[in-house]
Amino acid sequence: MPKTYFYDDVKIIKKPFKSKFRAFLIFFGIVIILSASVVSGVYLSRVLMVGNISSVMVYGGSSISRNEKVYYAVTLGQYDSIDEATSVGLGANVQGASGYVWNSGKYYVIGNIYNTRENAESVVANLQDTRYDVSILEIKLKKLKLSFADMENKQVKIIRDAIALYDEVYENLYDYSIKFDSKVYNNLAVCSYIANLRGRVKSSISAMQGLTSSDDRILCITGGLISIDSILDQLILQTIENRGTNYQLKYGISDVVHIQYETYNKL
Repeated sequence: MPKTYFYDDVKIIKKPFKSKFRAFLIFFGIVIILSASVVSGVYLSRVLMVGNISSVMVYGGSSISRNEKVYYAVTLGQYDSIDEATSVGLGANVQGASGYVWNSGKYYVIGNIYNTRENAESVVANLQDTRYDVSILEIKLKKLKLSFADMENKQVKIIRDAIALYDEVYENLYDYSIKFDSKVYNNLAVCSYIANLRGRVKSSISAMQGLTSSDDRILCITGGLISIDSILDQLILQTIENRGTNYQLKYGISDVVHIQYETYNKL
């Protein structure tokens, strides 16, 4: 076996074990990162081939979900007959209440409808000294879970926006009502805002009618919006002439909520 000779001016430096192990870990980590990049790239490529991921990000998926929603109606008594309820409602109109008659087995005369119990309870507390039997009626809109797997995401977004518009119409009319009663808006300002709101509803109706699907749910949602459009049209005429604008707005709010309630029950 040959001998190994070293010159006196040559030094041998042995690499510590820890340094070798650290270098191995770094190399192994680089290999894992490169492998993951390749795999994720292949996966993303396949996803883009199956469906356009950017479409999902922009328009949402093919399903529509809405949690249960509760409105709180301040009622001015419940009655066994619609004639009696209508008579009481007409009297409530004069005092600035909605006077809308809600049929839920019994006939309820509605003063106004609120989106929180706190607001409704505050109004009830202020009406304790009136001649009406004041209470709160919960109006529950059922949870929605709709799937339109056979439609493009862009088309489903049109439906999703149409459903959301029901809420927006309520919220806007409620806001106009509050600001009119507090004299922040006059009747002409309210009229202008309602006209703009109606334009959005008409645009949504047109978009819904442009969908090629004959799905009954689409027809139901569209029909509800057409009814709301009619309500807004009447409100525009009434606010221009300032014919009981305060109670007409509250009546319109109740009417819109009733249409939304009926529409949700059909979906």
